[in-house]
Amino acid sequence: MLLLGSRLGPVAAVRVAGLRARPLATRAAKAPRACAAVASSANFVTLDERLVAEEPEVVRASLRRRRASDEVIGAVDRIGSLTRGRAALVDAGNAARSQRKALSLKIGALLKSGDTAAAEGLKAEVAQASEAAAAADDKLDAIEAERDGLFATLPNLLDARTPEGGDEDANVCVGEWGTDVELPTGRVWHDEAAIALGGLDVEAAAKLTGSRFAVLKVREP
Repeated sequence: MLLLGSRLGPVAAVRVAGLRARPLATRAAKAPRACAAVASSANFVTLDERLVAEEPEVVRASLRRRRASDEVIGAVDRIGSLTRGRAALVDAGNAARSQRKALSLKIGALLKSGDTAAAEGLKAEVAQASEAAAAADDKLDAIEAERDGLFATLPNLLDARTPEGGDEDANVCVGEWGTDVELPTGRVWHDEAAIALGGLDVEAAAKLTGSRFAVLKVREP
């Protein structure tokens, strides 16, 4: 069963709860009753640094619906500030490199003409431009590291149709198919067969990431 809800953990707006495929060893058996979240692309917005910087309220609104902490919500404004700072540093670094290149061309021309004194005077400016470019790059690395770390704390945006609610009881089914019939005698569900064969470990997944995840195992031939 696929459900929509606003308390769905850190990374998913659509959660899988007990989805089962067709019965094992048969193609004719009917699928079990299930719910699915099928939406047009208009309902989904990709979460990226640019969106956080340019449309922070979109991200904050989703976080508030997730009942995110003040610290996580505050990361939105910090990411925006870092993104703007990054743009300024990129411009400063590029300007310094352009200046260094232009001065180097002038120095070459002066040396060619024999004006060594003037060339030596420009070399100090080249050194200053190089230092400015290096300083901008160092700050840029620090900003990107902090921004990436903060961005990693943000969960995906909720689907636009996700209802308000404090827990999974507020989830709603947006579509369904199949029937409620029981499997014929001797037939088992795919997940039950996979667990019995040692290829699926739900309990280990629950310890690693929480409920509604699975660990798949590969056996050596």
